[in-house]
Amino acid sequence: MTPIHPRRPGSDPVAELLGASRAAGPRSLLGLGSGSIDADVLEAALRTRKRAVRGKADRFPAKAVEEACQALDFAAAALREVGDADAKLPPVRSEAPVAPASKPDGPIATRPKGTEGNGASNTRRRMPVKPTARISEANLTSFDRLVLSVLVAGGGWNARTRTIIAGLAAQVGLDADKLGRVVEGLAGFMRDHGSADTIGETAMVVTPRPAAPGRVEAAMVRVSDGITREFRGESAGSRIRLAFIFGGLAAFFGAVLVIVLTAPSPGIRDIEQRRLAAEQAIAEREAADAAAELDPEHRVIPSVREGVVRPARFARPPMFRGERRPDAAVFQLERVPVMLEEASQLARQLELDPSTLSARRASAWDDVIATAAGTWPLMRPDDRRVYLTAILEVLEQAVDSTVADRLSSSFAVDPDAGIDDSIDVWPRGFHAGLLGLAASNPSLPETIRDPARARLDAILAGSTGRNVRGGPFAALAGRALDRTTVPLAGMIGTVDDEVVRDAWERWFDAVDAIRNDARRQAGILLAVETVLRRSTGLAEQGMSSDLLGRLLLEIDWTAAGPDPEGVRDAYGRWMLDPSIPVGNLWVLASLLEGAGRAGWFRPEFVPDPERGMPDRRRVRMLADDVWPDATGSSPRGNLLLIEPGLLASYDLAFVEVESMIERATSPVERLLALVAAERLAMAGALLAAERPEEARALLGRMGSDEPGVDLDPIPRPRRMGNDGEWADAWRRAGSDQQARRDLIAALRRNVVAGDLGPEDAAVFVEAVWRGPLAIREA
Repeated sequence: MTPIHPRRPGSDPVAELLGASRAAGPRSLLGLGSGSIDADVLEAALRTRKRAVRGKADRFPAKAVEEACQALDFAAAALREVGDADAKLPPVRSEAPVAPASKPDGPIATRPKGTEGNGASNTRRRMPVKPTARISEANLTSFDRLVLSVLVAGGGWNARTRTIIAGLAAQVGLDADKLGRVVEGLAGFMRDHGSADTIGETAMVVTPRPAAPGRVEAAMVRVSDGITREFRGESAGSRIRLAFIFGGLAAFFGAVLVIVLTAPSPGIRDIEQRRLAAEQAIAEREAADAAAELDPEHRVIPSVREGVVRPARFARPPMFRGERRPDAAVFQLERVPVMLEEASQLARQLELDPSTLSARRASAWDDVIATAAGTWPLMRPDDRRVYLTAILEVLEQAVDSTVADRLSSSFAVDPDAGIDDSIDVWPRGFHAGLLGLAASNPSLPETIRDPARARLDAILAGSTGRNVRGGPFAALAGRALDRTTVPLAGMIGTVDDEVVRDAWERWFDAVDAIRNDARRQAGILLAVETVLRRSTGLAEQGMSSDLLGRLLLEIDWTAAGPDPEGVRDAYGRWMLDPSIPVGNLWVLASLLEGAGRAGWFRPEFVPDPERGMPDRRRVRMLADDVWPDATGSSPRGNLLLIEPGLLASYDLAFVEVESMIERATSPVERLLALVAAERLAMAGALLAAERPEEARALLGRMGSDEPGVDLDPIPRPRRMGNDGEWADAWRRAGSDQQARRDLIAALRRNVVAGDLGPEDAAVFVEAVWRGPLAIREA
């Protein structure tokens, strides 16, 4: 293939193919002279020029060749539009100067159809012909130039220019046919004269001069321009003004939206009006009742029964509810997993170095205690047990007295101190419960247990709660909560009522977390007694009466309650207690009678607030006579259904074991009594686990003569050949808990029960009784 020759920069490949510019005219492009041509000559010239162009295809791009052929086709099409194919085509316009003809008065379309000639040609029959092929500048009218400018400015004939030109034609009275001829003629003018002449002609269009605006119109224009500049924000001042304007509009529409959304509907307004009317009627009726004549002894006149004292009245039933779940506690609850990890790391550090507690670890320990103290009523019992176990594992490593004192200082107990924040109630109960665990847990070192026992004896003297459901934590935390009712009652009248309500709500949450049934009711009875002793103004609507109403609502006054006898005794004790004002007892009985706390309570049981102890004894005896008897027992644990025969066997075994313990004098007899007591305890555990068959089998073995223990005396302990090796390995393990667990596992795998040497046995027993919790569990 012949390579394409390089061309001059900026040259037109189509023009080089055609040998002339595309604006030279159709005759020049087709190589036709100025003479007349017909259709055959035109077609022959077109074929010849195309062959010549395609012959140069090897030196020009294919796209340029294709455009050159299209240009030839357009040139031939332009010459065909002059007349019929079988007619002689008119000659091309001569280049000689032509005298200018007179400009027609109207548009091109207004000239008469037909060709101009001599008289002989006018005598022939008129035939329709197309417009002349060439139009000079002299033939253009102002309307033609206006249409031409629209076509040039609008990019040719399209939907937009068509609409504009149709409107212009309607103004001068041209129909669609005449407008079509105008556009065809102008299209030919644009082809013949090129873009330069066309644009020059459009410049001659006369632009109408707008009329000068009036004063009003000029003022409106100035205002419009000023507003436009303001909204463009061209300056800082305009932007600030725009911000104020739109801010004001947003506030206005926001206020309108709020009013529309919050405005009550007509139905709601009607209900509110009826409610207000009902409240007004109730208030008027109560005012009338209060104005009724009373005798000096506060007895209602008239009365259905003589001797009935008028009860205390309140505008609304005394009651309150505090914040359900404090947000701060809920947020702290999410940190519990992190605090557990901190406690674990602290235990490992103290295990490695028991005598050193860094400042960072001490601060982390304070966070662990504070997080648990502020969230423990919200934890599930299992989660709370895991958290307490993690704390005890840290305390197990506090063998150094300085470290032990620093760790113990984080859970100080002072249940009688004043309360400033409602959340302070929870830490008091938690610190007391943790102190009870520290004092009663045998796995903790004496550096922790001795100070804990001393603090309990000084602050919360009493049992450590080993045999209480929930263990020492529940026992000591409940005891601290009972003592906390005193500062809680003292908050009334000195602190905002909302804080008082929230503080008491936290007290109820803590009581519900560690107590249930009878023990919970006993704690609430103590709280009622505290309120009756220390509160003033119970007869008035306020926080004191609301608190008493809430406490009475939490107590079950029926015969089917958890501890009806305890409630009965507490009520009788209050009535006979001279330290409780009779006015407070009057309010107490009024609430029980009027609010329906006790359905069996009668108006006759309300004491007279102006009489003394004799009247209090009288109403107490009246209430005691009709007090409903308990419908069942009041167990402190879980009720178990046991077969009568199995229960009789257990009772008999209990008597026998008790007798064996009393008669035991020698070591062998004491050992047998200990084994029997252990089996009896196991039988009880099986009964509690609802496994009666296993318990029956175990009780049956207890009644046999075979004790199941090798009683042959051993002159001296059996000493294995490797006795002491395990003890030495245990001592070498030191504080490595994992190594010690592996030693215990090896002992379990390789040593038969009873074959452990005395030295190894002594170390093993010490590890069981005094070792950390993780070792004992292993």
